[in-house]
Amino acid sequence: MLEDLVPVTQIIRGANALVLHPTVPANTLAEFIAYAKQKRGELSYASSGNGSAQHLAMEIFKERAGLEMTHVPYRGGGPALVDLMAGHVQCYFAFIPSAIQHIREGRIKAVATTGSHRAPAFPALPTIAESGFEGFESYDWNGIFAPARTPEPMISALQAAVAGAIAVPEVRTRILDIGIEPVGSTAEEFRAFVQREIATWSGVVQRLGITAD
Repeated sequence: MLEDLVPVTQIIRGANALVLHPTVPANTLAEFIAYAKQKRGELSYASSGNGSAQHLAMEIFKERAGLEMTHVPYRGGGPALVDLMAGHVQCYFAFIPSAIQHIREGRIKAVATTGSHRAPAFPALPTIAESGFEGFESYDWNGIFAPARTPEPMISALQAAVAGAIAVPEVRTRILDIGIEPVGSTAEEFRAFVQREIATWSGVVQRLGITAD
């Protein structure tokens, strides 16, 4: 990918929240793990599609927690959330901006988040990493790329414009309010980040035999 595209800047990143249907008798991550082990093989989890960030994160979590659950892939996060709220699946790693209102209004309940630190939208909610799974980290993110061989002055100008816009206090506040984090990294930082993501998740895909179909 990095042969065809030049990283310009990462715009935002957002953690996922492990959300449960309200009938699941667990209010903490530890309680959910205990319940899932008691119901070994009986629970189902949603994802926004095979090979999605939510699918990969749950497979890693299952492996580390020693859980057995059935994967139910959907065509996007919206249908996954709808079926979770309807009780057709019991849990889901939901992108926080998509789930934030449902969590706040009690239609689903969150027990942990996937970031390296607590999500700004839910500061009382622990991360999976601090709940006994050191190093666990997963984000949805987006950024700007340019075609290969784009002149460096154009890359620098675009990066500065985007980072400057993200740094505007009103913009930062709005981004944080919907449950994501502004980034505005340099081109070099973004390239290093993308390289780490490719190395990490391609290894997971190969090790667990995950496919996108």
